[in-house]
Amino acid sequence: MDLKNIGWDPFFEDHLKQIKNKTKYDYDFLVGRVSAVHTNLCQVLTGGGEITAQVSGKMRDKINNETISPNGETPESAFPAVGDWVMMIHDQQHNSGMIRMILPRKTKFSRNAAGATSQEQVIAANIDYAFIVAALNADFNPSRIERYLVTTWNSGAVPVILLNKADLCPEVDAKIVEMEKTAVGVSVHAISAAQGEGLEQLSPYLQNGRTAVFIGSSGAGKSTIINRLLGRDIIKVVETSDYKDKGRHTTTSREMYLLEGGGIVIDTPGMRELQLWEGEQGLSETFDDIEQLSAQCRFGDCRHQEEPGCAVKSALESGEIDRIRYKNYLKLQRELKHQEMRNNAKVRMEQSKRWKNIAKTRRHLNKDSTIR
Repeated sequence: MDLKNIGWDPFFEDHLKQIKNKTKYDYDFLVGRVSAVHTNLCQVLTGGGEITAQVSGKMRDKINNETISPNGETPESAFPAVGDWVMMIHDQQHNSGMIRMILPRKTKFSRNAAGATSQEQVIAANIDYAFIVAALNADFNPSRIERYLVTTWNSGAVPVILLNKADLCPEVDAKIVEMEKTAVGVSVHAISAAQGEGLEQLSPYLQNGRTAVFIGSSGAGKSTIINRLLGRDIIKVVETSDYKDKGRHTTTSREMYLLEGGGIVIDTPGMRELQLWEGEQGLSETFDDIEQLSAQCRFGDCRHQEEPGCAVKSALESGEIDRIRYKNYLKLQRELKHQEMRNNAKVRMEQSKRWKNIAKTRRHLNKDSTIR
């Protein structure tokens, strides 16, 4: 298998050379790309085929002992994710690998993991496109798409919106226009995975070596689309009721698949909630129209409320900016600021805990030396 067919490019080649030049090892590493992550094991695609690998104890200890890694990642996100390129020691006898290092990520789609704690969860790494899938049914919600757009733009990937189940919607053109107003500058395509219609529109994005992740709410049809692209039912899809609005899939983990045409796709479980991890840049990209108007306000610290000369307030009154869109902008902005405060507080707390442990260890060492 040619590594270029599964996404290898000069970016990773350069980083691999840098690592080899800086660090001298007595053995050769096998390079591969993570196609699936299980509890303690990873499936990794290599030039010689797929192997099963696990994170080495040394790498695991290093991750767990580091509060925050040099690239700003929390320990959980420093473990391999689907799409990562890894360096492994290859056990040829058992055709297995021991992962020693993750190559730097070119892009990553992350969210704040579900739960009370603040923890980055990497959904997919090294992706070129993020297909945001929304069903044209009663659950159609452009405001929800804005949340996905913020995260996608911040990931470094290019967002593409797929409006699925177009065969069930009598107002497809109107929905496309509505979505284009919400996602300014983002490509929007109406398709029907069930009928196999419109999928040819995805071909330009799925060229040889290009990687696309499918994201969206449960039941939007992500797995059905991928099955169509693969030409066979690889991912199990369960129809719980009438096709209209009720089809759902049983995807519980993220997994990567290779298309015959050379593209790479990643399936993900439906997200009931997409909590933002970070996304200041993504917010600016998603709401570029509002941000540009903000720059025209008379005062640099304008809050767009009662201040005179507020360009945003004028645009709201004239209808140039949709009020629902603006409210969602403020909501996401507040959420990002809150998340930033949580992350900063967590860093301070973990650093304090780390230094206390170091001080405790030193006291024990000094005590032992005094006794001797």
